[in-house]
Amino acid sequence: MPKIKSKRRSSKSGFTGVVLNGCGGGPWVADMEKEGKKYKKYVARIYIDQNIKYLGSYDTAEQAAEAYDKEAIKLRLPFSKLNFPKKAPVGYTPIQRSRRSTIGYRGVSKRGKKFQACTQIGGKYNYIGTFDTAKEAAVAYDRVALKANRSTTLLNFPDMVHNLDVDTTM
Repeated sequence: MPKIKSKRRSSKSGFTGVVLNGCGGGPWVADMEKEGKKYKKYVARIYIDQNIKYLGSYDTAEQAAEAYDKEAIKLRLPFSKLNFPKKAPVGYTPIQRSRRSTIGYRGVSKRGKKFQACTQIGGKYNYIGTFDTAKEAAVAYDRVALKANRSTTLLNFPDMVHNLDVDTTM
């Protein structure tokens, strides 16, 4: 049986950032249903810097998911975090966030007073070199990524024209 790729979605609502805020059941639920009262709402929420921001409660999961997407687009989250990526505005570009580097460049870390560039291509960890500035290390990372035919979205400077003939490793 093939594995199903799962996205981080709420098990109750089926949407990212949407949870069912219900009563949890009980004998009085049937009484409320008979009276036609709504007792369950879908709550939209989003994590910003490890804090939860509540976006409101909605009658349907789709409405809550649209509210989540509206806030996610304001924060420029990646398409994978959106519930309806096809409804993103034309020209929408998410912010690239690096998980490991506190320097601000992909593949660059500080080593004493210098900066080192490393990459992982094909599951193999490759040391590129040590540089005086973080920008030099980031450019070296970009050159290696381009030589390995990696996507330009993974570059630190996607608009820069890189000279791949020059070897700047130290």
